[in-house]
Amino acid sequence: MWSKVGNRNLRTLIEERAQVMPEANLLTFEDVGGKVETFTYRQFDDNVNRVANGLLAMGIRKADKVNLHLRNCPEFLLVWFALSKIGALMVPTNPLLTAPSSNTFWPIPNRLPASPNPNIWMWFRLPLHTALM
Repeated sequence: MWSKVGNRNLRTLIEERAQVMPEANLLTFEDVGGKVETFTYRQFDDNVNRVANGLLAMGIRKADKVNLHLRNCPEFLLVWFALSKIGALMVPTNPLLTAPSSNTFWPIPNRLPASPNPNIWMWFRLPLHTALM
């Protein structure tokens, strides 16, 4: 399953833009502390490729479900687009959920949870219906 944009998917959309307008700004993000990060199409695609290769090296494959539990940040988009490139499925959850309320989301078969800390990108496989605390 691919996320479609017209006749293109997320992978081809960014790759095409990185070819046509590599130095154009794609994303500008300012965090709560005022730190600003800007990505051109080329930089974003290069970073997405690095994340996708890392996910593949960790054994994540097409049709795997990966729980993305991150606040609004560039890493959220990088992981989302990387998962799309390899054909894995993102299962987003709100990082503001408390442990008891998040338990309703955890029984997703074959999901691969991600760390809630964007500075620690660590994915691991869990048995079916395992809950995180």
